[in-house]
Amino acid sequence: MRTVLVLDVQYPEAWTLEVPGDCPGESGGVTAVRENAGLTISNRGDWPVLIEAIEISDIARPIDALVDAGGKITLPLGEDTERVRLNMETVRDVDMLVPRSRSAVRHRAEKVDTAVEPESAWDLVFDLGTLVRRREGADVLEGRLREELEGNPKAVAAAAQLGSLLLKRQGLAEAGRWLRVAYNARDTLPDGGRRVRMQLRELARRHALRFAGSPDT
Repeated sequence: MRTVLVLDVQYPEAWTLEVPGDCPGESGGVTAVRENAGLTISNRGDWPVLIEAIEISDIARPIDALVDAGGKITLPLGEDTERVRLNMETVRDVDMLVPRSRSAVRHRAEKVDTAVEPESAWDLVFDLGTLVRRREGADVLEGRLREELEGNPKAVAAAAQLGSLLLKRQGLAEAGRWLRVAYNARDTLPDGGRRVRMQLRELARRHALRFAGSPDT
């Protein structure tokens, strides 16, 4: 008798949302509406959504903000903006190794209680997404963020973005510095610091793994 192990897991999925100038944009349970020179993004889905970037007239600006299930955030947009596109990421349930149409799920991991841990449940899923998809222009982005912070060390959004980028590049010490700068001024971030808090937890996890792997002295 042959036994097949099937895992049901959460996996990151990326997609884009076009926002026309004269009506809301809607896709995958996410609605984006232009209001008073801003863009209000509502998430009616069952999973949190990560807003990675916003493209305005073909110019991309990193955002890296979380919108909880049932939540909303507002991003500054400006007047007379024609073409707007959101680059987003969410979580999907997928089956591995074979489809359910040809097998039965005999084992599954414990279900995460998102009511108890509404943020930490998605830490690794969203970070996995950024590892799976190699981002172009990371060196250029890092240079631009460093230049902005050199001119204004209190540029909160730039600090959050640089910390996020350095975390992905394993620059843990400097990543922690900029993420803490951003978290200390989290009220000025679009998501109130939700994404930064997630990354600080990931930073602590990586430090703990390093410590656990170090030989005793």
